Amino acid sequence: MMKIIKYFSLSLAIIVFTLIILMVLIQFTNLNILKPVISEQVKGLLGRDLQLNGDIRLKFIPLHLSINKVQFENASWAKNKNLIELEKINIELNLKPLISGKVDVKNITIEGVQLNLLKNKKGKANWDFEIEETVVKASDKNIKKESKPIILPFNSKATVNLKNIKLDYQDIALKQKHNFNIKNLTINNDINQAVIELDANYNEIDLLLNFHTPILKELLTYESMPLKVKGQFGDIKLTVKTDAPMSSKAAESIHLEFDIETDNLNDIEKIIKNKIPNIGKINLEGDISVKNKIVNLNFEKSNIGKTIFKGSVEYEDIKNVPAIKADLKFSSFDLNAIEKLKTEKTNKPTTDEKNNNNKTSNKLFSEAPLDLGILSKYEADIKIDITDIQHNLLELKTLKLNSILKNGFIKVNKLLVTNKRNETLDLKLSLDSIKNNKFDLILNTENIKLAENESLSKYLTGANTDISIDLKGEGESVKNIMASLDGRFLVKTGEGTIKDDILQFIGSNLLMDLVETINPISDKSDTSILECAVVNFGIKNGIATADKSIVMQTDKIQIISSGVIDFNTETLEFAIKPQAREGVEINLNSLASMVKLDGPIQEPSINVSLKDTAIVYSYFTTGGTTYLAKSLFDTATRDSHPCKTAELSVDVEAVQ
Repeated sequence: MMKIIKYFSLSLAIIVFTLIILMVLIQFTNLNILKPVISEQVKGLLGRDLQLNGDIRLKFIPLHLSINKVQFENASWAKNKNLIELEKINIELNLKPLISGKVDVKNITIEGVQLNLLKNKKGKANWDFEIEETVVKASDKNIKKESKPIILPFNSKATVNLKNIKLDYQDIALKQKHNFNIKNLTINNDINQAVIELDANYNEIDLLLNFHTPILKELLTYESMPLKVKGQFGDIKLTVKTDAPMSSKAAESIHLEFDIETDNLNDIEKIIKNKIPNIGKINLEGDISVKNKIVNLNFEKSNIGKTIFKGSVEYEDIKNVPAIKADLKFSSFDLNAIEKLKTEKTNKPTTDEKNNNNKTSNKLFSEAPLDLGILSKYEADIKIDITDIQHNLLELKTLKLNSILKNGFIKVNKLLVTNKRNETLDLKLSLDSIKNNKFDLILNTENIKLAENESLSKYLTGANTDISIDLKGEGESVKNIMASLDGRFLVKTGEGTIKDDILQFIGSNLLMDLVETINPISDKSDTSILECAVVNFGIKNGIATADKSIVMQTDKIQIISSGVIDFNTETLEFAIKPQAREGVEINLNSLASMVKLDGPIQEPSINVSLKDTAIVYSYFTTGGTTYLAKSLFDTATRDSHPCKTAELSVDVEAVQ
């Protein structure tokens, strides 16, 4: 027994002596002799100098490695000398695993780091390293590639502390500067999870985040890592849950849930450097998923100010052509907020722009080529359903949109808008930007109650109106398109009353002069009873023709007009024949036999004839107006239903 105790004591003494020797060696070993070796290895690997200006120390109690004043060389073309500057790093190790040859990190503390990241005008980054890689030929069958999961040398309760870490990033091409400063980053690695607390600021905006992840010991063994982030970025509160990708393969499949809330966008203004109107509280809830390079963004019930919505937006890049598919439903849509977001352009026009404006200022339709080439660079399938539109002036209620964009071709299958009086606007459109901007437009409105409009109710009663537009055309500019128009334009208005001062509300001197000319009894009463009104144009080759198809009939007077609008020359020519209604007392000498309206569309002139029919023909000397005047006078008997006749008129031939 004594022999055993003797051997045990001897063994224990040897172990203790060995530990003492090890402690002494560790305490007094000068690890600075390793500096040239470490620097040489780094330069051979990354092609840049690593300077270890401070001491490398390994201390026994507690067992830790410390490195001070580290500098890593920047790219040769960068202004700053160093890419990385590090004041102090301290790594605490567990002794027991180290004796058996295993590295087990207990604590890491890093202080005073400066990262200077930069991209030049050519898009080259200073963190890209030119490293020579060994090329393995496919014929080398003996070489096998093996991939094993990496286990980080962290203890199950390891902690990481980062203090005073500064990152400056500049993109010269995009003229962007970003400053990121980590005041404190603490990683507490518990048995089941790691909790990361971040106190930082980005471009002087405070950033406070709390991360929950799996334990750091097995961090890189995950294909995707469960991650929960909760915190605040300036005024923005956020919660994010995701399976973060840990490899390029896993990156093709991501799912992220988010909840973002803010009362204002002051801090966003600091980032984008633009003023944003206060549109109210914002709360976005939903998830983002990425699978097979398709990004899908889903919104649960979310709101931006008074706009409340849900739905999905899908994004896919098909051969460098972004494809967007959206299906959004709005229970409330605030148009007032959209108007607040509009900002005026402050850029001064160039000399060429000024010259172009001067050249076309007297023209109604621009000759500038329409640049619609961007339509061929995108694909879209958009569905929008709005059930409550809010606007201070417009009395809109609902909107339904179904449209497709592909290969430069837009097709609006449906744009249906209703207002609070259940009036509807139904539009369909197709536009081919590849084939000379060829388009086809159909627009219909039904039972528009003009008198119930808040602005018009003082001047009208009744006068319900239908509008029907069916147009086709093509061209490289607005002028070319207008010169190629074919189709029909029809407006029908029913019974009602009209107050004469509506013209003052409209603010048109031309209309005032015209009404006073063709209605000499307008000064005897401030109200006219409207029986019907029709405006019906047939359009062919950019010429809109009305053959006795512009009519207004009141209780006192009947007005019939024929005329032509030439969109190519931007001129018009109309003959207007007023007739007193039977039973209305009027001095016929004061009633015009014919009124001529002609000239540029923007500024036409009015001429009046009080003569008999024969003299009227000679008075209207131009061929077109003479024909129009004759057309009106050739009606031997007064049409008892002129509005019906005008509505049924379908003549689209240009006047000869």
